[in-house]
Amino acid sequence: MERTPSLRIVTVFYSKENAAEFCGRNCQAIEASGIKLTVVDNGDNKEYAERIKNAEYIKNSCNKGYGYALNRGVEKSNEDFILLVNDDIRLSDKFLSGIVQRLNMYEKNKYSLIGFRVFSGASNKSGIHETAYNPMIILYHFSPVPFILSLFSKSNGYFGAGERMHSSLASKEVKGVNGSILLINREVFNRAGGFDEEYFLTYEETDLFIKLLKMGYKIFYDSSLKVYHKHTLTSGDESLKYSFKSMMHFLKKHYGVFCAELVYLWIFSFLSMKRIFTLKRKGGEIEYLKKP
Repeated sequence: MERTPSLRIVTVFYSKENAAEFCGRNCQAIEASGIKLTVVDNGDNKEYAERIKNAEYIKNSCNKGYGYALNRGVEKSNEDFILLVNDDIRLSDKFLSGIVQRLNMYEKNKYSLIGFRVFSGASNKSGIHETAYNPMIILYHFSPVPFILSLFSKSNGYFGAGERMHSSLASKEVKGVNGSILLINREVFNRAGGFDEEYFLTYEETDLFIKLLKMGYKIFYDSSLKVYHKHTLTSGDESLKYSFKSMMHFLKKHYGVFCAELVYLWIFSFLSMKRIFTLKRKGGEIEYLKKP
């Protein structure tokens, strides 16, 4: 009889609001699935973790970022596959049972990382990468096209360059997926060194995609499994500061200091013009871009 690979869920708690909602939304589905859960706490949320039967709880002494916390959760695991889940993801019985049924297929095809069809409360346009994430995509995001679209419709504020929409029905190998929920092969993840802990928030999964592709591993998008992502910013406005800092680290690491400085100059100029054009209504991001 064919052995089914083992599976564990790892999530990171920070805000009490998200921790409470995660338990309220997902406790029943996780317990019914029989899948083991690890909660890594970057805040003070033990009371919520204890609401989920048999959940393993890891308390970090201080908040060193999302990637750091996920690395600690994976380190304590010995399952074949680990499902990394944001604390604002809604897991259904159908989704969890679907993953278990597909584990053998993922393993046979030697997929290092699997992403899924994600529906977001913030936008209905979440992309998968057809090309490796690169400076041109970042420049596009900070250009007049998505800005002009955002003036007319919030749902059109994001229009990904070099990406396809998650509404695509085609399951296929891709260059990257929505990072709010990732299924990883634990052995390959450890071989790649896990997440780069220099990224406090955002870009840690994009960095991992590039590392895996450079090592010759495959990333798979499974459109048959769907989840809902509330898409909250767990660090509030501070998340913008962390995101810009992570962006600079990503660019320097993969494309060099000169490229990073050029992209920084472009974004700073664009946000300055955006602030003038909108009379400061849509230019607050520049305060978080400014270098310390």
